[in-house]
Amino acid sequence: MTDTSEYEMDNGNPLWLSARKISLASFINHVKCRDHTAREFYGLIIENNFPENWIKPSDIDSLIPLVNSRQKCNCIVNPKSSIMEKDSAELGGYAIAFIDAFRENRKFEFGLNFCPKTNERKSDELIKWWNEIKPH
Repeated sequence: MTDTSEYEMDNGNPLWLSARKISLASFINHVKCRDHTAREFYGLIIENNFPENWIKPSDIDSLIPLVNSRQKCNCIVNPKSSIMEKDSAELGGYAIAFIDAFRENRKFEFGLNFCPKTNERKSDELIKWWNEIKPH
């Protein structure tokens, strides 16, 4: 049985997440689109309350292989936003954003809506950076 205290469900898909109650790995799992059909709304409602140091050095090893992924994901939407995304995000876009926040030593924040896309140039830059600094 899955513990649903961290989110509300809608037909097996997470609808509302609390950033303070989930790990980065859990967030990535929840943001992935569960079905591959076209939809009106690609959004996951989440409060913009990610804790300081939410992205751990140990997370980077699992994020780097995702930076080129074009897997369709839900956008994240702040409950205060009146805008609903009609586009989908990409898994690589999330990986890039999380690595950038870690690399810049800043708290991850997304504003009212966040629908990141994979960026090949940025992906290459991050892979090169990680290969230069990662512990061997």
